[in-house]
Amino acid sequence: MNLEPAVAPLEGWSVEVADQGQPFDIAAWLLASMGASVSAASDPGHSPRGVIVARIALAADSKRDGCVALLTPSPVRLSDAGLPEGCLAYATGVTLAAGAIAGWLTGTTVPVSELAVAVEVRLPDVIAASYSAPNPLRPRPPRRAPGGGFYHADLGARGASDDFDRLLATLGPDAQAADIAAAAQEWRLAVCDYRRASHRSGQGPLTPGSPGWCPIRFEMVASQDPRGAGDRVEGRRWKGRGGELDIAVLDMANMWAGPLATRVLQQLGSRVTKVEPSFRPDGTRAMHGGGIYPGGEQVDPGHDSGMWNALNWTKRHVDIDLRIPSQRHRFADLAGTCDVVVESFSPRASANLGIPEMVGDEAILVSIPAFGPGPQRDWVAYGTAVHAQSGLGDVTTSSTHAPPVATDGYFSEPAVSYPDPVAGLTASLGILAALAGRALGTPVRRVEVSLDAAIQPLVDRTESRRCAMTGSSSAGPPSSYSLIGNADDQGRLLLELDRQLGLVVRRPVGGKFLDHPVGLFGARR
Repeated sequence: MNLEPAVAPLEGWSVEVADQGQPFDIAAWLLASMGASVSAASDPGHSPRGVIVARIALAADSKRDGCVALLTPSPVRLSDAGLPEGCLAYATGVTLAAGAIAGWLTGTTVPVSELAVAVEVRLPDVIAASYSAPNPLRPRPPRRAPGGGFYHADLGARGASDDFDRLLATLGPDAQAADIAAAAQEWRLAVCDYRRASHRSGQGPLTPGSPGWCPIRFEMVASQDPRGAGDRVEGRRWKGRGGELDIAVLDMANMWAGPLATRVLQQLGSRVTKVEPSFRPDGTRAMHGGGIYPGGEQVDPGHDSGMWNALNWTKRHVDIDLRIPSQRHRFADLAGTCDVVVESFSPRASANLGIPEMVGDEAILVSIPAFGPGPQRDWVAYGTAVHAQSGLGDVTTSSTHAPPVATDGYFSEPAVSYPDPVAGLTASLGILAALAGRALGTPVRRVEVSLDAAIQPLVDRTESRRCAMTGSSSAGPPSSYSLIGNADDQGRLLLELDRQLGLVVRRPVGGKFLDHPVGLFGARR
């Protein structure tokens, strides 16, 4: 398949931002990075309750002028405790940009709640509070390598822990963290080493300060017909329908980021079908323990896991095993009826399964790997390991932590695996931008949001990452490489605020009725 270089799907769009502050500057920068022309609006607008809010209006279509995203502030100040500084503001900015495009696509006003964004970022803690259960999903502390350095290992798959022990035995007593991670990846084990905050310097395309850098990669497919070498396959154009994002989405993703992205689309009116093979169900089902269950006790394996219920409850499910030829044909037929297909395999696994070829050129194929282009391209990793690689775990200079450990520096795990929800929200933004681009004739074929790229704006401190608003001097989210404060009470606080504002829905789980967050964009007008 001949994929063209990255394109800007919002080129030619005019965006107005009628407020200042981190989320709005971040949203403006993201929209500008996708090709939009951004300016400050003269009228900030008001919500129906008279609260002054920010407005982002996309004016690419005069018939839809005034379709906006409105930010509802949290009733209390939200804490980044246990997360990189600026994480919640950045996630809110991503969601605000997504809401602006969703408003244009659907012809409606899309409210964005700061509180709902914080709930998504801290979802395991919120679910644990709702289920009155412990949270075994809290990331583990860094492991010290015998030869120096620290690493993170996700070894929950069957046999992975035994394989890792055998691997360590082959490396000897002087193995350093980077060597352990590289060797583990050869065994397809999700292990990454903790890196210092300075390791990104001069790495080029992964630096958000680079000209035209965007955490989302959009690609078009060139025509393979030699008679039309200069033409492009436009693919299926989507047009807004009656206030709903009435599209068909095929969700092949696993765990947190991909399912969150498709759930966001579902809440905007999409029809989501989740492909989940019975031989390898979604890891958030926690079939064999290790999940968040009602009262802390698993009673209905595969159905009473809090994370799975929060992310996948209302999706249609189909059992398709891509290892079987007849099932591959079934998948291809199903993909042919969809507007968007989302997968979270490593690039190597996706290619080996033939997913791009089976999806074809009509649908938008969305990939959410751990890493983007670079030396870790084919590595397997979950969010906490991506955090380790990013340098955001380096808290050597933080005054809130103990002095550096030996000569290795001091590294810390986050309160939750934040790269997953940040990537999920960023992927939803990328999908909406691709749909908007197609609606206006830009034939976007593929969208990629790696977990690694999704959090790079939290890593970068360069002045060149200032947002593109006319006259704005804001530099976007702050970044200190510290994980500050105590996050233990954050889940309970967010759940109580959700309940007070009516942002929960009660569902029967494991013989009990339990509260689940309604999610983003749950109250559109």
